[in-house]
Amino acid sequence: MNTKQRLTKAVLKFALCGFAITTLSSCSDGDSAASSKEDELARLTSLPYASWVADTEDSEAKQSIDTKDLPSPGYNLFTFRNNSSACLFDLNYNCIKKWTSSRSDSQGWQFVDIDRAGNLFYLQKQAGTGDGKDGLGKLSKDNKLIWHNTGRYHHEIELLPNGKLITFVSRERITNHKGTEIPFLDDLALVIDSSTGKILEEHSIYDLFREHIRDDQVAKIKVAPWYKDAFTKISNRKEGDAPVIKYDSSGDILHTNSIRLIDRAIENIAAPNDYLISVRQLNAVAIISPDFKKIKWLSKNEFKRQHQPLLLDNDEILVFDNRWKDGFSRVAQMNLKTKKITWQYAAKNPGEFFSATRGGVQRLPNGNTMITISNSGKIIEVSQDGTIVWMFKNPAEKEIKGKKYRAAIYRARRFTPTELGHLFPEVAELQSVAG
Repeated sequence: MNTKQRLTKAVLKFALCGFAITTLSSCSDGDSAASSKEDELARLTSLPYASWVADTEDSEAKQSIDTKDLPSPGYNLFTFRNNSSACLFDLNYNCIKKWTSSRSDSQGWQFVDIDRAGNLFYLQKQAGTGDGKDGLGKLSKDNKLIWHNTGRYHHEIELLPNGKLITFVSRERITNHKGTEIPFLDDLALVIDSSTGKILEEHSIYDLFREHIRDDQVAKIKVAPWYKDAFTKISNRKEGDAPVIKYDSSGDILHTNSIRLIDRAIENIAAPNDYLISVRQLNAVAIISPDFKKIKWLSKNEFKRQHQPLLLDNDEILVFDNRWKDGFSRVAQMNLKTKKITWQYAAKNPGEFFSATRGGVQRLPNGNTMITISNSGKIIEVSQDGTIVWMFKNPAEKEIKGKKYRAAIYRARRFTPTELGHLFPEVAELQSVAG
């Protein structure tokens, strides 16, 4: 069996596993699942998410098969947002471990991560309805619910080495902003005990970035249809009331979407336990103090509507730069001291790589970069010269008015075999796609 045949079979196995992940009892035995579902596999081969491997018109897919470069070994974690399931799969698309929500109110997971014990932390899909369907929770390795908090949690979870985690929750608020009373959606950074779900600290992102709120943002709030009623409704809010200010409305003036712990000192820029943070609506990436009182380093407007800035080993940052209305996206690496771009990935034809919202990046041990192109429902891995060496397309699709749509992937993360070896000793040695 040649490389292309192995890849075709592997993609079909994962497509079957992913598409039916809520009904299959196990995804680890892909061969037996595939052999018992021959008719289903035949159907899947006719779908775009399964047939991309053999599509000679798709230059990216061809590169991912024929390139001499190899992907970085590891296991990928991402969530099937449409059905509140998460899968850990290898580079041959075998789902070796899954977690699934048993909550009847779950509308899907937006973000997931796992700790060293194999516990999975999830952000339940942000419906924005205020009816308890948004939330943050923890499942054990064997898929038992440990705790669940309701609230307008969003975007990311950062697991801290001290047994805590940090994430965001949105809260409606009224404040005097430069002499004008405004209702708006503040983001609170919550420090939480990861064992119990107890909230230990909360910090206002607005209070930290207050001076960076633009006049045009305030002006848009004052002409919003909900503006006049917001003062009374927010002041008299009761638990369970529907929100007045929705995500992505003019009142969502921050839209903080990422926070990462800094683990080392960077001369004249950062200290251990500072945070690297992204505030989308301000086009801002910043390094802030752990008490959320000081902005120590700030980049504004070098990126547009960016996501997931990450600190690299060379003290530069890697950012998914959405670019939004520019109609193309890029992944950019920036020197913190000079603020110059030292490396970037962008498609030769700009429209071929574009996610107006969401998106993620990860620099891998071999120097490659994994990129989540969220609004395409696709994950790619590129080498330093921009060659695509591995690709995954979300198998979850549905048809709307005669057109096929693939489910978005908010974020994905690759773990090295060493990071997970103590959790899954039964898994055979990882084989590369081209092996």
